[in-house]
Amino acid sequence: MLKKCLAITAALVATVAGTQSAAASAVAPHDSNQDFAAQGRAADLSTDQIEFLQAEADRYLAEHGGEQVALNRVELDGATIRIALPNEPHPRNLSSEASSKQHHCNYKRFCAYSERNYYGTEIEMYRCGVYNIPWTSTGSWYNNQQGGARAEMLNEHGQVTFRTGGRGAHDRSGSWANVAAVRNC
Repeated sequence: MLKKCLAITAALVATVAGTQSAAASAVAPHDSNQDFAAQGRAADLSTDQIEFLQAEADRYLAEHGGEQVALNRVELDGATIRIALPNEPHPRNLSSEASSKQHHCNYKRFCAYSERNYYGTEIEMYRCGVYNIPWTSTGSWYNNQQGGARAEMLNEHGQVTFRTGGRGAHDRSGSWANVAAVRNC
């Protein structure tokens, strides 16, 4: 009888500990979101702006995976998404990233922008790969990769619909409507 009571007690303790552990891990993203909200408050963003940026980050995370590293920044494997607020031309630097150039495509990168003239949310691709393009509106892109690296625009079937020129090639006003992804090199 004593062995049976000890076994039941041990099972209950394990169940409670497992439930607490699961609850603690479920709270972790919320804690991270609070840290990101603090970044927004420190930058004098309104509650609506903070909620917008977090909702956009959540959407990009759901669609592309990756890791949120700032209120308006998601790191993918080989690319960075920087989210702009509506009616602002470029994403703000809300992280501790030392040398952020939010409106300039860094050397050895291919950059896609959600709006014309290199404005709006930016996907900066720095590792050779295929990256989904989440926009269907008119946007822009800039190829600042080294050598003759050329990017390819792919439709939803993975077929090449456009191939860029090498370094310096750009489009200030191009449609993302038929572009599902970009192979940046």
